Parts: sequence; C-alpha cells; structure tokens
Amino acid sequence: MAQLLEESANYVPVLGEVLLIGLTESGIVPSFLMYMEALRRKISCNWTCSTRRVGVSGIPFQEIHSHGPHHILPLPEGHYEEIWIVEDEITSGTTVKNLLNQIQKHVSAKIFRIFSFADSRSQLQKDDFFRLVGCSEKTYLFHSAASLAGIHGSAAEYCNKIENSNTIIASYPENMIENVAAELGKQHLIKRHYGEHLFVIGEAVSTAVFLVAARVFRSFQHITLSPWTVDTIHIKSRVNFCNYFLYNYQRIKSPIHLLYDPADHEIGNKVKDHLETTGMTVEEFSLS
Repeated sequence: MAQLLEESANYVPVLGEVLLIGLTESGIVPSFLMYMEALRRKISCNWTCSTRRVGVSGIPFQEIHSHGPHHILPLPEGHYEEIWIVEDEITSGTTVKNLLNQIQKHVSAKIFRIFSFADSRSQLQKDDFFRLVGCSEKTYLFHSAASLAGIHGSAAEYCNKIENSNTIIASYPENMIENVAAELGKQHLIKRHYGEHLFVIGEAVSTAVFLVAARVFRSFQHITLSPWTVDTIHIKSRVNFCNYFLYNYQRIKSPIHLLYDPADHEIGNKVKDHLETTGMTVEEFSLS
C-alpha cells in the first residue's frame, strides 16, 4: 500500500481532505493499511467501510458477482476533495463503477484513486470503465501491485513470483496508535495484551486489524464469507460455519481468542464449539 500511494501521489499530489473506503470483507484490511500509511504521511483522512448489515443507513450499491451483493456505505460527514477506494482485487471493475456512480451523487470530490493488490481487468474493461463512469471534469487513478490480465497459467503462482524487495513491514509508533484509537473509539482496547492468536468473524475484521497494529495480538485469522477452493498448496483445509469459512487453522496453537460482532453470535457459538472439539482452548474477546 505504501508503494502504491507513493506512485499515486507522485503522479497527482494529494490535496485536501480524503475519504478512504474499504469494501467489506476482503477490502477492509488493505484499506486499513492504506489509512495508516496516509496518516503516517500526515494526510487528512477519514476511513469508512461498506457493510452488508441490514438496517444500516448510508449509500446502497451492488457487488453483482459476489456471494453477498448488497452493500451499504456509511458516509461520514465532511467535505472531501478526494475519494480513495481500496480493494484486494479488481475483477471486472463493475463494483467500483457502481459505487462511484452512487457516491458522486453525495460528494463533490474531483479526484478518485482506486488501489488494489491485483487488477484482472482486460484492456477493454479498463476502457469501458471511463466510458461508463463518464465524467471528463474528474480524475480517476488506478494503482495495482499486479496486473493479472493476459497471464498464462495460475494467477496464484504468478503472484508468488512478484518481487518482494519493496515490501514494508509495518510498525507504528505508540503515539500514532493512540491517535488512531481515539479516532476509531478504541482507546479502551490498546492497554491490553492478550497473546498470540485472534480468530475473527466477518466484518469484525475491521477491529482485528487495528488490534494487531496496536500489538494487542500478534496475528489474526479471518473467518470469512469468501468461499475459496482447497488447492492443497495455499489452502489446505476449509471448515464451513453457516456459509462462513475458516481456512488452514490446524497449525494454530491454543489458547485462541475469538472476536465477532453481536449479529454473528450464532456463528461465533458454532466456531467455538467446533474448535473446542479439536482440543483448542477458546476465549471470547470482549470489546467492552
């Protein structure tokens, strides 16, 4: 994310207030990393993520090809000069177009930056994006770590070969963590230290990624709606909990802390019961 932001800022300098958007669920973690990088650079930035929760107020848009197509984007109050959208992968660009077409009805921003780890769009899809969004008065910038269009063979193998020399291991100073905690309303969480591993269900990953950045936990593992295939190489196992999936957990040692939103209480109980039958000690992590 740091490298992509550097590339984008060198092309068009960042000016004014930024609204940074992560798309649930897989876009939450990269959007948080971009948020932290923006704050490191003293960029005035507000972070928000879309949700699939029912009853949340905000801007509706569609992720048509997804297992959960209906999104709501809570829109924080403010006057934003730039909108940044952060995704793990841009497949066709349709979701980004749908979101942009909706959000431009509510904000007056002129610069839109779209960041992703991977971009699978063909050249035709890239050209169609500008035709369908269609606003010559605004600037749209795409930045991806890898373009997967036109590659031969396995995309996973291709991504494994990408040069890692520019990878940055993020470590955030304590005062920065304290400022972010205050901004996100999580000050009460950063004085704790629980141990090694956190399992997190669904959209609560937005809290989990902060907890790891604040060194409350060393790592987290996401129980997600994304139905990835077991390939015995990268994904060696999969357990299904009411259409939420847990991958590659056998090497994790007890105790495990489990984090989830109140809306996912039923799934949380199923996860806890399953892990305990395998001999793991599971403790629920309280946000209070």
